[in-house]
Amino acid sequence: MPTTRRLLILLLLPVVLASCAGDTAREAARLHRAAGSAPRIALMPPDLTLARLSAGGSETPMAAWTLAAERNLTLALMAAARERGLELTPAPRSLRRDPALQPVWRLHRGLETAILTHRFGKARNRLPAKGKASLGWSLGLEAAAALRRRVHADYALFVSLTDTYASPGRQALGVATVLLIGLPLVEGGRQQGLATLVDLRTGAVVWARHLDRSSGDLREAEPAHETAAALLKDLPQ
Repeated sequence: MPTTRRLLILLLLPVVLASCAGDTAREAARLHRAAGSAPRIALMPPDLTLARLSAGGSETPMAAWTLAAERNLTLALMAAARERGLELTPAPRSLRRDPALQPVWRLHRGLETAILTHRFGKARNRLPAKGKASLGWSLGLEAAAALRRRVHADYALFVSLTDTYASPGRQALGVATVLLIGLPLVEGGRQQGLATLVDLRTGAVVWARHLDRSSGDLREAEPAHETAAALLKDLPQ
């Protein structure tokens, strides 16, 4: 195989594999609709971190990128939800700092860790009770009720995402390893995250979507729509 063609295949392989680097679990295909009305879904302030990946592999958080990503992803998620016949209403960013809701955020972070470890993590860490289609986690009635009073919604959509981007130096190093060794030993940027939908009437997590891939870009509005669509794949309607 010519060197140029082999190099192109090796560079594109992570992108091809990344297109399916996601997994979903949900309790039901349909959301509760009171008297036939559309369910009210509050989009919680996204928990995002965008960082630059140096040639040596260290991450430098980029505040400007993260701020742009929050705006881009919020709008993209709202658009992606509309395409599915749903309406998302962004909750105020101030809720993240509300002292009364800090227990709720802590509880949800614990849920995220449990879901990532025991549902989407390595096989040895997965719990037999957490089957492929089910979840079985809950935020709890008290926490769900406290959040419902603030956002006036039936469901809350939480999104946590980290996005790293290879610096020019790391990109050059990656190309060099392919040319010299024939293998892509230096990983570029990575997009990793979790989206969860919580039923605020019961506290139950009714849907979760995990992303772990080497593609995606939240710094610009147009590619953020692709990430939003990937995050909301198989979201109940």
